[in-house]
Amino acid sequence: MREILFQYVQVAPTTWIYLSSLLLIALFFKFNRVWSVRNLDLILLILLAPGLLFVIVGRGDQQRASDIRREVAAASRTDTEEQLDQLFRRSQQRAAAQRQADGAQVGAEEE
Repeated sequence: MREILFQYVQVAPTTWIYLSSLLLIALFFKFNRVWSVRNLDLILLILLAPGLLFVIVGRGDQQRASDIRREVAAASRTDTEEQLDQLFRRSQQRAAAQRQADGAQVGAEEE
């Protein structure tokens, strides 16, 4: 929408629902026949709107939860990499120390 209309500001979903409900009532509601099927259909359409808002909010929550899962996975991956790196460094240090100790023992046995 921003490609077509410059300086377009997106309106919140609740605002769209309020405005569209008022527009439905203003254009299609027959005030002289309150209990007509047409009016009942309009009322049912307007009553459907809060459920649609819950769906929109749920999708946003689902997206946020997905983002949090990605962040946790990335953080745990980084932590795991750091722990493995430390483990490998320790094992290399132990191996080097063992080689030095073995070399010292071989040198002591030759004397």
